Amino acid sequence: MPADQPSARVLAYRVAVGVRVREAREWANLTQEGLAHAAGLSRDTIVRVELGTRTARLDWLVQIADALDVPPASLLPD
Repeated sequence: MPADQPSARVLAYRVAVGVRVREAREWANLTQEGLAHAAGLSRDTIVRVELGTRTARLDWLVQIADALDVPPASLLPD
């Protein structure tokens, strides 16, 4: 596997984080656009994080968690 290809475990973790972000966003009754605005990120970033096609940087997770008023750890899978 090339060095730039993430492992299956990493890909699965990305998807799991995305599910948590989407669930928290829906619980907060926010659209992707609304969350993006509140978190100071682009809608494309939120979409990619939720779909698991982009690894969420730690600072993004903190911004997203702050916008959703949840602890950052709640966006990480068990």
